[in-house]
Amino acid sequence: SSNAVVASLEYQETAYSVVNWGIAMTTQTTPFKKEPAAASGKIVRGVLNFGADSSNSIPFVWQRDAGKLCLDLNRNQDLTDDPAGVFSSRAAKPVNYQTFTNVHLPLNTAAGKGQVLADINFSDYGSRPNCSLAVRSFWQGKVTLQGRDWQVGIVQKIIVQNNLKQ
Repeated sequence: SSNAVVASLEYQETAYSVVNWGIAMTTQTTPFKKEPAAASGKIVRGVLNFGADSSNSIPFVWQRDAGKLCLDLNRNQDLTDDPAGVFSSRAAKPVNYQTFTNVHLPLNTAAGKGQVLADINFSDYGSRPNCSLAVRSFWQGKVTLQGRDWQVGIVQKIIVQNNLKQ
């Protein structure tokens, strides 16, 4: 169409959340092929499911009482070989709600491989643990329409629904 406008977009990270989503999470009791040394207290393990594409699923171990999160960023079922996937919660208490900040998640998108910067929030108040994502990155650029400059931004939706299975 003659009304089409093209904008070059650049990846941008922020100090604040631009959108929050619930993450579909499948929990499991069976340990992964390799896991970090067990901490005392409750351990939640499973897979974070980002969108309908299973290639974006990331195995995790949340050592709740120790305030540690291990992500299998290379998705090889070995949670000990991803140094960039180990996070500590800043707050020691409460143990049933913890935030892990500055998490770079490698994801497959329609445009190819990319990443999302997020803070991951885990909660466990008894019956089932839950997880949410505070996305802190987006794609932004400038377009000119009818002689006026506009800044535009896009956050790619990667989360389909919050669906916990056990």
